[in-house]
Amino acid sequence: MPIASLGRIKVIPVDYRCGPDHKSPVASEDESAVYRQVLKTHRPQNVGLYGCSAEGMLTAMSVAWFHGHNLSGPR
Repeated sequence: MPIASLGRIKVIPVDYRCGPDHKSPVASEDESAVYRQVLKTHRPQNVGLYGCSAEGMLTAMSVAWFHGHNLSGPR
């Protein structure tokens, strides 16, 4: 967040569904839904994804999900 603040980078946190109440790949589906909305107003090359720890793995899984569902991935 401090780097986003210094760079004046808009951050959109995603409150995604997770286990044990929900089964995979619902988190990637949630990320995809938010990403589709972001693409309505932003070009993919102007979008970045970030996550650390478990969210870092979700970031990688979501990019693979985007490619598997014909979404232009972030650059």
